[in-house]
Amino acid sequence: MDKNLIDPPEKKLQGKKAVSFPTDKKSLLNMVIFLVVAFGVIAFLFYQNYQLEASLMMAPAAISGIKKPPISPGKMTNWRKYENEVFGFAFEYPSNWQKPELNQLTTRTKVTIRDGKELGNLIARLEVSRGFYYSQSLQRELTLNEYIDEQIFPKEAFTSESVRLDNWQGRRVTHHVHGLGYYVTYLFLVDPEDETHLLEFIYRHTDEEYKSEMPKTLEQILASFRFFDSQSEKCLPVTQPCNPKSCDYDPTKCGE
Repeated sequence: MDKNLIDPPEKKLQGKKAVSFPTDKKSLLNMVIFLVVAFGVIAFLFYQNYQLEASLMMAPAAISGIKKPPISPGKMTNWRKYENEVFGFAFEYPSNWQKPELNQLTTRTKVTIRDGKELGNLIARLEVSRGFYYSQSLQRELTLNEYIDEQIFPKEAFTSESVRLDNWQGRRVTHHVHGLGYYVTYLFLVDPEDETHLLEFIYRHTDEEYKSEMPKTLEQILASFRFFDSQSEKCLPVTQPCNPKSCDYDPTKCGE
């Protein structure tokens, strides 16, 4: 019998290049090293996250000896309060702003508060108007939507959304004042019992509030805003004999 036909396997492998097995072994070793490193990184990140959560949970206990009541959105430290019983509203504003200025217009009242930075073309920091807007062309008072439509806002770089203050509803409009470099937010609100009785806020943004749609300061002012339940909020305390919404309404002095 030919011995070449029954050579053991080890003899058949002699003289051949066994290169595949060492290569596979190296690849397997690299894969094991990669998995070990990856597992170590994941374990480390998990441990770091666990430590962070534990520290956050322990934080209140660390300062439990300090009693500091939370500040509500409408009550900021050292803020001042503006209150006008005649016109039926009150709100709080930052103490570093100037004293409110009251302006009585023909059909509405306006409160203006400045922050001392009104240089050049900057408008006042805050204006709050309440009353009625009369249209000469229509010969009547404007509704909320009619008054908003009369405003001129740029089509670009402005936002608009529905808002609510107490039971008054309306819209917020924020836009960039072209050429002057600042943003302004308007709030237009309507009395739920009178579609022509309007409340308007005009708020100038600071550089820090540049593109904020609802600046924090304005949000806090609105949170502090209160209406009074009095007859004065339904009429205008000025002599307007031909305006039925005036407290001094006198039909005998009106023409036909």
